[in-house]
Amino acid sequence: MKASNKLILALIIINFFPAISATGVFKNVWIDRSAQHDVTLSVMDGESEGETSSILLKGGGNLNSKRDWVISDSVKNCPQDADISIYPNSFELVDLLKNNDYYVLLSYRISCSGGVDPGEVKYFAYNNGKKYSLRGQETIKADGSKMGGEGNVIADENLNNNLPLLNYMKGKWDLISTTAFN
Repeated sequence: MKASNKLILALIIINFFPAISATGVFKNVWIDRSAQHDVTLSVMDGESEGETSSILLKGGGNLNSKRDWVISDSVKNCPQDADISIYPNSFELVDLLKNNDYYVLLSYRISCSGGVDPGEVKYFAYNNGKKYSLRGQETIKADGSKMGGEGNVIADENLNNNLPLLNYMKGKWDLISTTAFN
């Protein structure tokens, strides 16, 4: 295999704790035979008023140092605990059709709750500036019992029109949307 065909993937996690709500930066950089990809996601405290909390997610992906896509989400004025937790194990680069056309996949949990309550899981794929999303409720497993995971998983129009990607993401849904406590 030629060196130019090898995929180089490096993960850099800076001050990020996926098991708890934390501010920090998640960064992923890789080079494939056509480009350098650079993804940075930042979770930061937002402005709070009185007894409320807020948290923000900002970031995006660059292709050869040019902005390819952006992401922005938030929980604002939450009277309980505002949380956005990126799942680093969901972050992957996939060439579904084996034609050197890669999708960047990532997911995170977003919630405003007190205690251990299921949040909303957002699972995204990006390819050539186009966003694909799958959303649903988190499943929490603890002490042999299960909570959440109710309702249907909802795909956006872009994902519904991309059957190989839809099947791939749905196949991984249980893994990326489940939080287990021992």
